[in-house]
Amino acid sequence: MLGNVNKVLALKYRPLTFSALVGQDFLVKTLSNAIEFSRIHHAYLLSGTRGIGKTTTARIIAKALNCINAPTANPCGICEHCVDIAKGSHPDVFEFDAASNTGIDDVKKLLEGIVYEPIRGKKKVYIIDEVHMLSEKAFNSLLKTLEEPPENVIFIFATTERNEVPITILSRCQKFFLKNLSPQQLFEHLCNICKSEGINFEDGALKIISQKADGSVRDSLSILDQVIIASDKNNEGKIFIKTQSVIETINVFNKAQAIELLQNITCNNVLQAMQQINAILLNGFSEVEVITQLMEVVNDCLKQKNGLQTTQEYQNVIDNLSQKNSTPALMGLWQVCLKSLRDFNLPGSAKTKLEVLIIKMCHCTTLPSPAELIERLKDEGLNAILSQTSASLA
Repeated sequence: MLGNVNKVLALKYRPLTFSALVGQDFLVKTLSNAIEFSRIHHAYLLSGTRGIGKTTTARIIAKALNCINAPTANPCGICEHCVDIAKGSHPDVFEFDAASNTGIDDVKKLLEGIVYEPIRGKKKVYIIDEVHMLSEKAFNSLLKTLEEPPENVIFIFATTERNEVPITILSRCQKFFLKNLSPQQLFEHLCNICKSEGINFEDGALKIISQKADGSVRDSLSILDQVIIASDKNNEGKIFIKTQSVIETINVFNKAQAIELLQNITCNNVLQAMQQINAILLNGFSEVEVITQLMEVVNDCLKQKNGLQTTQEYQNVIDNLSQKNSTPALMGLWQVCLKSLRDFNLPGSAKTKLEVLIIKMCHCTTLPSPAELIERLKDEGLNAILSQTSASLA
């Protein structure tokens, strides 16, 4: 049986306890120890990319400090405090969006009741999301409170741009960086969710979603929601997520296509490479997507060539490509792609730039490396020059 399909997965599977946070072991251990040892700091700063769990972590901290069993590293999740904090309706937990409330008056209004005791809970918790968006005056107003905070008040700041938060604020916080999840961690997480929802899937389908999410749990679940809607049912009446369905739904330029393109390039098959590029662009992929995926495959080849660990996917093909091409040749392809990405900011047709890039990459693979060129000069050109010089002096 499927779970509650009326609720989006990102909300349904939002972690409610520290132990449910995926891929944040250091943060979980440190915060759990702080609560267990009664060493709660008055201000925390949580930074990381979008959809990684900053606000979710802040709410878990709020529950840990206000649960009926508080302070506890394992809030029950069922008492009135935990339930109200999860719903965002607890009178002692204030969530503030600094992206839309940036001014000093907004901050003053938020903090106007800070001197009073908590109404129902044990601690007042102020969660300020995207704190880096506050104005300079708003930060200065906040700083005064941070310098001498009331004993029953905890601040939790969340930001995607930690470097934009003033050092005066940072110096008064305990700082935690929430890590992006690896594709393998996201894949395992999606597998567990699909099994819980009674959804069948091909491994390749979830691996593509894991790559596309770029480390974000929320993004991976949003993509999975979209793919579920577009998927068919199998003979048993269960949703079945196929790899091809994912490719079509989210229009992803996958690694298999990039590998095939790089094979044509390194074999100097200009015509086949150009035909493939035209087909890729007709399917709606952007020129930048093509280049970045090519760079990913070149990177895999370079790592394989130099004895570094690579993903197991398409391992045999990557190994074959790395053996056929030297490190200098692969580095040359990488540099050409990198320069081309910079040139995309300049005026001109993006398709034309990509076509010229592909032709250039095809011919790059036939050029000798600097070491080979020097040896050739030694063996051919230099001897000829010496012979001519000797003849003219005779």
